Amino acid sequence: MRTLKKLVEDLKLYRPYKHKGRLKMSKLESGAYKINDPEKIETPAMLVYEDMVRHNINEIIRVCGGPEKLFPHVKTHKSPQILQMQIDAGITAFKCATLSEAEMVAGSDAKEIFIAYPLTNPKKLERLFRLKETYPKKHISVIAGDQSHLKILSESATYFHSNLTVYMDMELGSEHGTGIQSGQPANQLYENIANSPGLIPGGIHAYDGHVGDSDEPEPREQVVQANLEKVYSVKENAEKHGLKVPDIIAGGSWSFLFYTKESGIRVSPGNWIYFDILNSVMRELKFKKASVILGQVIDQQLDWGTVTVDIGQKSVSHDPEMKRRFTILGKEKAKLIGQSEEHGVIKLNDEKLQVGDFFLASPGHACMTTVKYPFSFGIDKNGDVSGIYEHTGRDRHHTFL
Repeated sequence: MRTLKKLVEDLKLYRPYKHKGRLKMSKLESGAYKINDPEKIETPAMLVYEDMVRHNINEIIRVCGGPEKLFPHVKTHKSPQILQMQIDAGITAFKCATLSEAEMVAGSDAKEIFIAYPLTNPKKLERLFRLKETYPKKHISVIAGDQSHLKILSESATYFHSNLTVYMDMELGSEHGTGIQSGQPANQLYENIANSPGLIPGGIHAYDGHVGDSDEPEPREQVVQANLEKVYSVKENAEKHGLKVPDIIAGGSWSFLFYTKESGIRVSPGNWIYFDILNSVMRELKFKKASVILGQVIDQQLDWGTVTVDIGQKSVSHDPEMKRRFTILGKEKAKLIGQSEEHGVIKLNDEKLQVGDFFLASPGHACMTTVKYPFSFGIDKNGDVSGIYEHTGRDRHHTFL
């Protein structure tokens, strides 16, 4: 099996097979996006434009007021190379959804790792404490949103002879996430963290994914203000009882901007690094859509005015509505009207595409696209493949007791 390094070398040496009826395409370009010799890459493939990623990193540091205000999520990119770009820019704390992501971050120069997912499985807890043992200088913390979590975490900390920093996970109204209700339930749970053997209160984690219900900034900011009242109420109650609340981690892609105005809060967006169709409706954000999918037309239905492409449900996010799962760059009138596992059907609407044509597609949801690929191709400003971004944090580990 070729290594990823060997794959890049092979791409540079590749000479395309010139079959009858189709000429070699030396460049594919649409606006700021271009790629030289797309036929060198087997489609579908995920491409990441490195200059746009660097722009997004600089932009989020600017709007947040400094890297110290950031605790960004790694779930969107899952890549040690993209992670290192952020570290090079001064960001040192990272949020994770899985232990694979946490292990990826632990192997970097990052200082803080926050696992925002309830760990209740014995094998996951074993991996957690082995990770702490392997990287004793890393500050690794987890969440708890229920008394049952505290019992499991406390027993595990005692068993592994290790203290564990725990953030109280607050539910802020999404009705489909994790966390404890605000008010007295949250007040009591925070006190219980402090009173649980082996556990150290790290602060409050407050994620509000439901804020994405509005494209307009004003309604989202109003929800954030209501959320802040709930969070500060718990903080004040804890401090009144002599407990420290050393940190607050809050906000996601749709709300983080409004939390940056608060001192003592670090924000944890994830999608910003690549951005996408769904998030680009937020006019107040100036990020660039840094990842695209290279696809190809594989069939055509002239009487129906459609073509079939090789971007199916297994190649791009399929959680948005059909027409927003991906759009073809430079062919804005063309619309996705159907999808199976390996195929996508495009209604051309007078756009021009034919069998063999390559194209670039912007994904609807970047986070749900990365997991479809073991790696992405880094593309430089000239349109050349510059390297490989491994999706190391993508895989789940399965072991038996």
